Amino acid sequence: MSIILRPDQQRVVEYRKGYMAVPAVPGAGKTTVLAYLAADLIAEGAPDPGRILIVTYTNSAVANFRSRIGDFLDARGYPRHQGYEVRTIHSLAMNIVRERPDALGWADTFTILDEARLNAILERLTLRWIGRNRAVWESLIKPGLKGPIRTRAEEQWEGRTKDLFRTLIQSFKSRRISPETALGLTRHLAEESALRWAADIYVEYQRELALEGAVDFGDLMLGAAQLLAMDNDLLGRLQERWTYIFEDEAQDSYRLQEQVLKLLAGPDGNLVRVGDANQAIMGTFTSAEPDLFRRFCREASVDTRPLTMAGRSSPDIIELANGLVSWTREHHPEARCRTALEDQSIEPVPPDAPFGNPQPAGYTIFAKTFETYDKELNEVARMAARSISRNPEKTVGVLMPTNAMAGTIVELLEQQGVKVRQLGGPTAPERQQTTLDMLSVMDFLAVPHEPARLLKALGNLMHLPTVADAPFAAFLAQCRPEELFFPLDGSKPFETLFGACPECRGDIALHDALEKLRTWLPQAIIPADELVILLAGDMELKGEELTIVHHLSLRARRLLQENPAFGLPDATASLAGELQAMGRFSDSVYDRKGFKPLPGVVYVATCHSAKGLEWDTVYVTALTRAEYPSMAGDKVRSEHWFLPDDVVNPEALAQAELAEVLGEDPGTDPVSRAKFELISERLRLLYVAVTRAKENLVLSCHLEDRWRKPGHPTLAYTQMKGIIDHRQRAGRA
Repeated sequence: MSIILRPDQQRVVEYRKGYMAVPAVPGAGKTTVLAYLAADLIAEGAPDPGRILIVTYTNSAVANFRSRIGDFLDARGYPRHQGYEVRTIHSLAMNIVRERPDALGWADTFTILDEARLNAILERLTLRWIGRNRAVWESLIKPGLKGPIRTRAEEQWEGRTKDLFRTLIQSFKSRRISPETALGLTRHLAEESALRWAADIYVEYQRELALEGAVDFGDLMLGAAQLLAMDNDLLGRLQERWTYIFEDEAQDSYRLQEQVLKLLAGPDGNLVRVGDANQAIMGTFTSAEPDLFRRFCREASVDTRPLTMAGRSSPDIIELANGLVSWTREHHPEARCRTALEDQSIEPVPPDAPFGNPQPAGYTIFAKTFETYDKELNEVARMAARSISRNPEKTVGVLMPTNAMAGTIVELLEQQGVKVRQLGGPTAPERQQTTLDMLSVMDFLAVPHEPARLLKALGNLMHLPTVADAPFAAFLAQCRPEELFFPLDGSKPFETLFGACPECRGDIALHDALEKLRTWLPQAIIPADELVILLAGDMELKGEELTIVHHLSLRARRLLQENPAFGLPDATASLAGELQAMGRFSDSVYDRKGFKPLPGVVYVATCHSAKGLEWDTVYVTALTRAEYPSMAGDKVRSEHWFLPDDVVNPEALAQAELAEVLGEDPGTDPVSRAKFELISERLRLLYVAVTRAKENLVLSCHLEDRWRKPGHPTLAYTQMKGIIDHRQRAGRA
């Protein structure tokens, strides 16, 4: 596999040692360049006796890097897996901690807390804390709220309090602050301080984890950093194991992660960090600190080699994205937001490049302003459906600010008979099928005398779209399953069914499914985790399906350890309640192969979920100041309507208090600073959304929201609409 490198890419692959930063614009081919560089170094023997470690964030990125590096090595005549490792950041932390868990006081058998369990623990602890501190907790709610409004305020405040505790616990861990230290730091704070509340919860939360022999992802990174700092022998061994450290998506790094990577590289080692500060959009959801990568790029000892050329988008879309950057930096009315985007323009690839920028006929960017929210969503759904109807060979993406809005668009598209998939939303049914099949069988085996459970299990085993329409459904819905499987009159099993439904006698799939269930019935007495593995073997599951089943078995084992008295009915019911969390695991398994949009499908996603993806045609919707705030006076989601103005953003206040007690300079008013940080992140989010489009781009907003209140276009939309309108007028002229 050979490629022709552009000049900016050539400079990056000429790297051989030291610290290097690679700021990369959207569509610059950073994965390809990083993989090519890794293969070059391996072919030259540079990592010997160690290896190159590539650190990224998602399983799909891990698979992508392995495939690319393997192809480049194969083309050079080297083994595909020689000389490198690719890990997610949490897999790396796990690898480090597994070296010496005893030094951290952890058992060798520690487990990682999954999302569902983490939320359950935090919710229980939050409700318990509120119960003990009701008066001070309620004192923060805006006075004067009564009746149903007061009830709704308390319900929302409960949920926000849990989210607040989770965020602040992450902040403690990212700063290497133990629960005991957190208590000491916050003891002097006012009784209504959310940071003081979070320190109390932090102690209880860690105690719960210790009782379960579990850790969360924050503990993993904290444990890795502590081990590397305290054990020079371990650090030396790992530095010999990994001679080069490559980090992808470095703009999403946080301070503890950066410390771990710098420790592994060593001050005189080899560290390559690739990212795009203009695509730093994860601060709202994670501990990511966009300024870390910006500062790294400007360190005197760091060699900065940017990737500025991109072949993904048409020149017109590139011009629009660059126009957004220029306007933000030079003319944004809030001066504190002018540094939201780096002065980093995207350049089209050279005309003689093998893969040039798309060149659609005419100007294919549009800005549409609709009277109401409903009209906007209906029209966008209609346009997206028309896109795949007229151009079935092209890919289409619709990007929304929230999952709730995305769900509405999905419903509108389904009503038009369009094939649609929501990314980042509920797990697609086909990805849940293995779990649903297994749970339906277990449900029948747990209560085998109920015909409805038998029918459901058969429907799943036979992969019938609607089991009620099957010719055997009427008989089985009224039968006694024990007489069907183990007749007392000496007749063969299933004969009563075949007598009542002669056409079923020749149905091989039905006979096979019934025989499996009959064979499994005596096995219903074994523990649920063992039963899952037995069923998977008989079903001859392979690949992703087998991985999902093993995960289901592990969850069943954990349930039985926590509840030794659980029988199969209890275990099955509990597992069914965790279907959403298991769906997320299924998504991660299937996404390891990487995501590639298919023609003829409309993909709907939030702008956050769309990062790293691309489509021929992209619709970016709901570009209002409610979703993309522009000015200090705009309302933002982190400011809660049910709290007084002086505590309207409790997270920002708590983070400022934490900076103050640690001796860091919190700077200006924390609520104001948090608002400007959010406005800046939303500008970057809009930049990400625009640069997902390859050929066609439609931006839209509405003037009346879903509650029939006036809406206002975000200022960035107004600015880009001006650019679009000017270009369209020039084209007509």
